[in-house]
Amino acid sequence: MKQHFQIPWAQILIVCAALVMAFGMGGSVQVEQEAVGQREAFRRSLQMLDQYLCALSEDLGDPDILALEAPLEDDRIQENLVRVRRTSVALKQDYVSNAGRETSPHPHVYLYLLALEETLLESNYLDLEALSQILTICRPLWDIETGLSYKEIMAQLEENVTSGDYQDALELLGISDMIPITTQGGT
Repeated sequence: MKQHFQIPWAQILIVCAALVMAFGMGGSVQVEQEAVGQREAFRRSLQMLDQYLCALSEDLGDPDILALEAPLEDDRIQENLVRVRRTSVALKQDYVSNAGRETSPHPHVYLYLLALEETLLESNYLDLEALSQILTICRPLWDIETGLSYKEIMAQLEENVTSGDYQDALELLGISDMIPITTQGGT
């Protein structure tokens, strides 16, 4: 007597589909957790930039530093410049990491962050006037309230960059002709 072994294909397919869905959902949860981490890293970097720019601003008003021929000789100025540069790199990297996951309704933010990073890394800032330009080019970021959500920060930064209020920063960065200025009623 032959016994036929029947394979329950329908049950196997259901189990396979359930496994695929479970692993797929787990992957999307992990991706979402990474995105939340990147948005939080951006917010932390923005808070750190705020602190570094405040310190740099105070140092640039210090009479001892104002008396120096080469302000970069001062350890505080050097340290703050390094911190501002590192933070600008981190902001751009965090933005790029997060922007790869979602479509950005803020097309000018990346251009601004890229130009900011390049300018800060490539410039020497040998005198007080050049150092004070750091404060100017960072103003679109510095003027954002640090307690906002990532989405609110991005919207505010896009608004700052396109408002015309920060045209001096965009000109120093060399991108003023690449970003259209908007007004209340539109472009």
